[in-house]
Order: sequence, then C-alpha cells, then structure tokens
Amino acid sequence: NTCTVLGVTAAGNPVDISGVASISVASDDPSKVTVDPPSGMTFAMHAVGPLTAPGVPVNITAVATWNDGSRGPFSFTLPVEVQSGGPTGIIIVPGVPTVH
Repeated sequence: NTCTVLGVTAAGNPVDISGVASISVASDDPSKVTVDPPSGMTFAMHAVGPLTAPGVPVNITAVATWNDGSRGPFSFTLPVEVQSGGPTGIIIVPGVPTVH
C-alpha cells in the first residue's frame, strides 16, 4: 500500500506540506510490516510476515519535521492489521499413491 503524509489545519483540513517539511517512517514490527524509505511525502508499506492477531496491529509511525525548524516535529501512528485475502488461484496437492 502507498501512503501520503499531509498536514492538518486547526480546522481539520488536509494541507500539502511537501514544500516545507520532510518525513521519516518506521514500523514497530518489521517482521510483519515493512516500510520503504519515503520519497517526498509518500512511502510504501508491505505485509511480509504472519497475520496479526485481531485487535493487535502493527503501528506505522510517521514523523514530519519542518525544514526550517519552525514547527513540529509532528507524529502520527497508523495501526495496521495484516489479514489474509481471499484465494487468488488454485493448486493440486496429490494424495498418497495406491495400487489398483
């Protein structure tokens, strides 16, 4: 999944901060979800490990730091649960051979 980090005004409106800030991102459990280094305000995350237990997410934290140091740093944590998707194909698994 690809994510984009935006600022939020006091009124709760999203605002592009790509011209004034940079971000860092981290996963608190990279054995289940990894994150790519950000490109501008965008980063990708990848489920790589076992499923998470229901209600026990992996936390992805982004920290935005203003380039001139005038604001922040601001952080946001996104809880991510790794769940299985439906089947995407089929396989055939032969059983034990028998003589006829």
